[in-house]
Amino acid sequence: PASFQGFAVTSLKVFRGMLYAGIYTLSPGCGVWRSQDGANWLQVNQNGFGNDQNTDATTMEVFGDHLYVGTENGHGAGGGPCTGGGTGTQIWRTDGETPDPANPALLLWEKVNPADGFGAGRAQENTTDMKAYNGRLFAGTYSATRQAELWGYDGSGWAREVFPPGLLGGSTYTFYYHAAAIIQGSLVLGAIDRSAPGGRILRYAGGQWVRLAEPGFDDPNVVGIGPILFLDARIVAGTTTVGAGCSVWALELP
Repeated sequence: PASFQGFAVTSLKVFRGMLYAGIYTLSPGCGVWRSQDGANWLQVNQNGFGNDQNTDATTMEVFGDHLYVGTENGHGAGGGPCTGGGTGTQIWRTDGETPDPANPALLLWEKVNPADGFGAGRAQENTTDMKAYNGRLFAGTYSATRQAELWGYDGSGWAREVFPPGLLGGSTYTFYYHAAAIIQGSLVLGAIDRSAPGGRILRYAGGQWVRLAEPGFDDPNVVGIGPILFLDARIVAGTTTVGAGCSVWALELP
C-alpha cells in the first residue's frame, strides 16, 4: 500500500508463515511490513524502531525463535549527497507474536546489539547481511570510514570475528559484506572490495576461514561478489564490476 511509504524493499524473509518486508524510507524511519497472503500488508514496527536515523531495514534473518532485522543508521556518514546524523547500525528482533504494549497493533521489538555500530557508533553505519550458521547469527557491516566487521551472536552476546592475516588484504573502508549462503555445511561469504581486482569469497568451516578464489577472480573489473547460491554441486556467484559487464562464475565441488 502506497509503496510501503518508502523508496525500496531492501529485505524479505518468511517467518512463522508470514512474509516480512524491510523498507528503506530515509524519513520518518524504516518500516517492517508483513503479509500472510502476499496481497494484504500491515506495518508491524514503529517507524525506525523509534529512531528516525534507522533509515533502512537492510537485512533480515531467522535465528532461533526470532526474526532479526539489521538497520542502516548514519546514512552517508562518510560524506556525499545523503550525509546525515545517526548513531550506528542496530539489530532488532521480534518473536512475531507478542504485541507492543504501547501499541498493540504493532509487534514488540527488542534491540539486541548493546552498543550502536557494535561499539563504533556511526563509523559502522550499516548491517549489510545476516546469516544463521552453526548456532550463531553472523552480521556483516558496512563502514564508509574504516574496515567492515563481521560479528557473531550466540543468543546471549556478540563477538567480533578475527580473520587470518592476509585473508582480507589491505582493504580498509572499501570493503564490506555483500552476500552469504550455507553450502555443504559451510558458511560462504561474498564481499565487495572496490580496490580492484576485488571481491572475495570466504568460507568458514571447522572453525577456520579460507579464501575460495583470488580477489575478483583475477579480473581487474570485478569489485564485488554476490549473490551466491549452491546449484548442482557447484557454488555459483555473480559479480559487481566497473568499466565492464558483470559475469557469473561457478566452482564445482567434489
